[in-house]
Amino acid sequence: FRIPYLTQNLHFIIDAYNLLFWCLKGEGNLERERERLIDEINTHVKRRGLDLTLVFDATWTEDPLAQRHFDAIEILFTDKG
Repeated sequence: FRIPYLTQNLHFIIDAYNLLFWCLKGEGNLERERERLIDEINTHVKRRGLDLTLVFDATWTEDPLAQRHFDAIEILFTDKG
């Protein structure tokens, strides 16, 4: 059952590390898999014309950028602490 017009007015926010850890099942390189997840989600977002933000807990990263855009998605890193 699909209602495509509903997604056009929604902004999706994803807890990215929870999704990533669920996908990894404890295996793989975290940095590499994070970039792969971003690429894959970006592909789906562009294809479907969605508005989406990935939120990463800064505890798991040394990335100095708190907010950035990657093509069709916004990426946020929370403050450490």
